[in-house]
Amino acid sequence: MAPGWTPERFATALAALSDRQRQALRLVARGHDSKTIAPRFGKSHHTIHKDLEHAKTALAARDRFEAAR
Repeated sequence: MAPGWTPERFATALAALSDRQRQALRLVARGHDSKTIAPRFGKSHHTIHKDLEHAKTALAARDRFEAAR
């Protein structure tokens, strides 16, 4: 959670993510990268990379790994 964020603000930001973004973050937390995640969704690794970048920004995380925690 970003410094200064309340649990409610974090929950709101997390709820605003798409299902694919949330699922991709779960896979990142398990050690997967964009290239191994992409086939699971039938998308390119570029699309998954963008999904993870948007999720990272929405959660005010420094990187995808922090966003996945």
